[in-house]
Amino acid sequence: MALANERELRTLPPEGHEVYRWPSDLANPDAGYVVFIDEATRQRRIKARAPEDAEEQRLSAKAEMRRTAMEAFRRTACLVPVEAITYRVAVNTILRDLETRGMIPAAKLFTASELDEIKPY
Repeated sequence: MALANERELRTLPPEGHEVYRWPSDLANPDAGYVVFIDEATRQRRIKARAPEDAEEQRLSAKAEMRRTAMEAFRRTACLVPVEAITYRVAVNTILRDLETRGMIPAAKLFTASELDEIKPY
């Protein structure tokens, strides 16, 4: 969020820039994910739950800031982007990725019938 507060999308450092690297004094995570949803879906989800917090209000008011934040997260090499159609699809995507990395998650994938019974966000 610091980059989004300080810059616009067009002035972000390029991919591979050191600002996107994990700090050397911290242990690297085994896996990290950033979940992306479209703006209309984000707005519907916010309205369906508790009132917007200060951070959500700021993101709603500043579409450019949100785009900048999402792109900065996307450029972070240690985070895998996940496009989320629904919560369960996002969870399945992450669980499958963990398995391909040789990690055995305790959670189980949602079944096709479980995926079919829910609405998008």
